[in-house]
Amino acid sequence: MTAHPSSPFPPLMPPSGMAPQAGGSRFKPIDPLRVLREHVRALIVLAVVGVVVGVAVWGLLRLTMPRYTSMAQLRVSSTINEVWKGITSEVDQRTNMERLEAFMQDEAMRIQSEEILNSVLDRPEVRSTHWFASYVDPKSPDALPNLRNAREDLAKDHLRVFPIRGTTLIHVSVSTPNEEDPDKILAAIIDVYLQRLRLSVSDENMATQVTFRQELDRTERAIQDLEKRMQEFLSREGLESLKSESSAAAIEYQNYATQQAQLAMALDQAQQAYDAMVEARQSGQYQPSPQDLLEIEAVPTVRAQTDRLRQLVERRDALLAVLAPNHMEIKRLEAQIAATEADRQREIDRLVRESQAADLENAAKAVEAIKAQLAALEPKLAEASRRMTDLTSRLTQYEQMEDMLMRAKEERQRAADALASVRVYSTHPSSVPVQRYASPTEPELSFPLPEVTIPAVALLILAGGTGVIFLREMLDQRVKSPSDARMFTDVQLLGVLPDVVEDPNGPARMERVVEKDPTGLMAEAFRQLRTGLLTQMDRRGYKTLAVTAAQPGSGASSVAQNLAVSLAHNGRKVLLIDANLRRPSQHRLFELGEGPGLAEVLRGQATLEEAMRQPSQGLDVWVLSAGGAHDALPELLEGQRLRSVLSQAETR
Repeated sequence: MTAHPSSPFPPLMPPSGMAPQAGGSRFKPIDPLRVLREHVRALIVLAVVGVVVGVAVWGLLRLTMPRYTSMAQLRVSSTINEVWKGITSEVDQRTNMERLEAFMQDEAMRIQSEEILNSVLDRPEVRSTHWFASYVDPKSPDALPNLRNAREDLAKDHLRVFPIRGTTLIHVSVSTPNEEDPDKILAAIIDVYLQRLRLSVSDENMATQVTFRQELDRTERAIQDLEKRMQEFLSREGLESLKSESSAAAIEYQNYATQQAQLAMALDQAQQAYDAMVEARQSGQYQPSPQDLLEIEAVPTVRAQTDRLRQLVERRDALLAVLAPNHMEIKRLEAQIAATEADRQREIDRLVRESQAADLENAAKAVEAIKAQLAALEPKLAEASRRMTDLTSRLTQYEQMEDMLMRAKEERQRAADALASVRVYSTHPSSVPVQRYASPTEPELSFPLPEVTIPAVALLILAGGTGVIFLREMLDQRVKSPSDARMFTDVQLLGVLPDVVEDPNGPARMERVVEKDPTGLMAEAFRQLRTGLLTQMDRRGYKTLAVTAAQPGSGASSVAQNLAVSLAHNGRKVLLIDANLRRPSQHRLFELGEGPGLAEVLRGQATLEEAMRQPSQGLDVWVLSAGGAHDALPELLEGQRLRSVLSQAETR
């Protein structure tokens, strides 16, 4: 781009002439979707080749390394240990499922044990297999086979045993290269295992019966011992008399306890009454009771003074009827009445004090008497308590012996029931904890499987080819896509033009696509590019745009031609100058003759007006073709004449 002379803006992002290294690495960022789209045919070919190679590999493995497998299942049923669980469940902290899983694991290991496999290798049907024949030296067929290697290989490479999770089934399978061998070997393994398991269960049943018989004998001896001790206790103590004495002792103790409680309450009341009297006497606030006052009034001295006082009052009242109140006789009588009344009160006070002292003495005696009764009751209460405790202890001892006897009888019954169950189980087929659930299947090919081998090989080849394609793209430093262009930090990406093949409904070539298909995908892409260019050029005052390419055949001429037409559709007057003196193409794209062009203008053989031609009257697009550029020197583009031509064009 070149700036207009009056534009104050500098040129937009001038190229530095050097492309910076992308992060200092040989690998460039790539667009995976673009790479896959570009190499979709190669990927399809790789997939087909992978399938073909997979079929070949499967066939080769099928001929050289086949594996045939026969499978069977064993089912774990109720074991004889369930009988013992009825006695030991209180001390067994593991759940039934944990015990079942542990048992199944143990049995799976037992099937693969050296003892079982050695017995399997001794069976005639196993020794007649092709697999066993591989351990016999062909040069010395009469020599003993290598049984150790056969057993180790069988356990390691051919036999698989594992519990099926969430079930009571144990899976057993055998794989061999020969189709006739695995079911025979598997059947022999299961037969040997079940035979030895039956012998083992029989021995365990006998041992369990002995254990339960011993438990039954032990409980019998415990019962006899308890019954003997209880009989001796009854003959020595007498249960009825013991219960009677215990009841009498309890009643006696209860009576003494009741008396003690009553006396304690009476003592508390008497003490409170005594304390109240002492406090009233000390404070002088003692008030005699009405009964005490009546008794005091009945004392002869008090009664005599009361009678005299009454007589004096009656005489005074009689004289008041005939004499004045201030008469000497009246006054003398009133003085006698007052003196008599004072003497009477003093006598009453003396008698009250005497009564108070007597009450205090009586209250103190009552407190002491109650204390004496309590003190006398305490030894009796202690003796009754000791006697009741002793009798209760002996009764409790007897009750404990009764409880022990009852538990011993329950244990004896459980042991007898368990022994009977063991005897029943030992004669029942279900006494063997593992039963045959599914017989060995017909041998089937387990390796190689076509549904596994062919897809695996195809995916491996496809993944390897895809990796090579991506590695090649990352090592290729050429700019092939917008993401590649972003590697260069001094280049601004203004727009993206898709490949013409991405528009299935558009023309097959890009030349003049904006004219021929103005509503297509490519025309819309040029319009978007035009919008971005005009935004940048108008903002900075640019009027000249140079279009170039990284290499020949990149489509720069078609891009320039379509961009010029798109700008003209936007109402711009456009002059398209074909400066490609080596491979001029604009006259061909616009279907114009070579005529005078840029070469003639730069040589001065024609003016700009004479060389400019308008392909279509409907578009403001003029074309300055390269002209007679076949013998033009590239130095023509470096002279002042080109600048003059550009200046003339900008003024128009």
